[in-house]
Amino acid sequence: MKLTLMCLALTLSTYTFANCNDDFNGGITEYNFAAKYFERGVNAYNTAIELSQTANPDLTTICNHLVDAVTGFNVAADSYQGCLDFFTSATTSCSGDDSQSAIKNAEICQNNHSIAFDNGNVVRNILQNSCYATTGQVLIDEGLSGVKTI
Repeated sequence: MKLTLMCLALTLSTYTFANCNDDFNGGITEYNFAAKYFERGVNAYNTAIELSQTANPDLTTICNHLVDAVTGFNVAADSYQGCLDFFTSATTSCSGDDSQSAIKNAEICQNNHSIAFDNGNVVRNILQNSCYATTGQVLIDEGLSGVKTI
């Protein structure tokens, strides 16, 4: 009977550690993926800004970069949400310092998700007003202060 209880306790301990470890690894993977796409969004947006300030801006090229920026921010927002989900799960699957770290990481993921989501909305508005407007003018200056970095 003691051997059975010891085996059960060891199995439960290993399972709990595996869940904690899996949750942390999942959160880190989602975070890294999100950061990569957030950076792509920022780079595409910055390129669109630079191109819009040239003597003869090419609206099609600028719009392509704005689409890339929206895509980058949207993918980042989705992945930061995944990051948040994993670390929120880790707050209960982990214990002690690991649980406290998971809480802090979840807060970072939540903050980054909000920024990526807001940036996606700002750039989407610029895209709609510039690329789908009947005037065919580049209205990128309207959103310059709206895009934030992490």
